[in-house]
Amino acid sequence: MPKYKMRVNGDDVELDVEANMPLLWALRDVLGLVGTKFGCGIAQCGACTVHLGDAPVRSCMVRMEDAAGQSVRTIEGLAEGIDDAAQPARAGVDHGFRDAELGAATRAHPVEGPKRHQ
Repeated sequence: MPKYKMRVNGDDVELDVEANMPLLWALRDVLGLVGTKFGCGIAQCGACTVHLGDAPVRSCMVRMEDAAGQSVRTIEGLAEGIDDAAQPARAGVDHGFRDAELGAATRAHPVEGPKRHQ
């Protein structure tokens, strides 16, 4: 397997992965950066968005050979250095919650008020 060098969240890394492996799986499975999520797998939902260079990209569609030598910033990288006031939001990043998931969950399962007893 080829080795690919890149900078991820400010750290230089070398990944020994297949050329056609999606960047998403290299980030999640090889580097353990699970804040970037798999959503649809067809670059439509945005759950896998990272910054490649200065541009947001859908990492499910970027092959490692195309990402090699570039700088990648994930949600974990964006969360670094936030102050204590933002820690509840950071907990959501650490536990893998996304606004879209939370919003979809609240729309799909509305909370009902208390039941009235007759």
